[in-house]
Amino acid sequence: MFDIEDTLSVMHLTTVAAFGAALIGPRLRNGSGPAEVARRQRFIQWFAKLLDMNFDAVR
Repeated sequence: MFDIEDTLSVMHLTTVAAFGAALIGPRLRNGSGPAEVARRQRFIQWFAKLLDMNFDAVR
């Protein structure tokens, strides 16, 4: 069932996560280089799974 409040919350969370990752992500993940890239990829994969779980629950 479609829930506008849930959709708006997911959009807000996604926007905040994207801006936060762009602004301070490397510092939060401790550094730069190959290790930071790997941590960033793990976060992106984790967040994508979180969104998939949310959208699967709505279907």
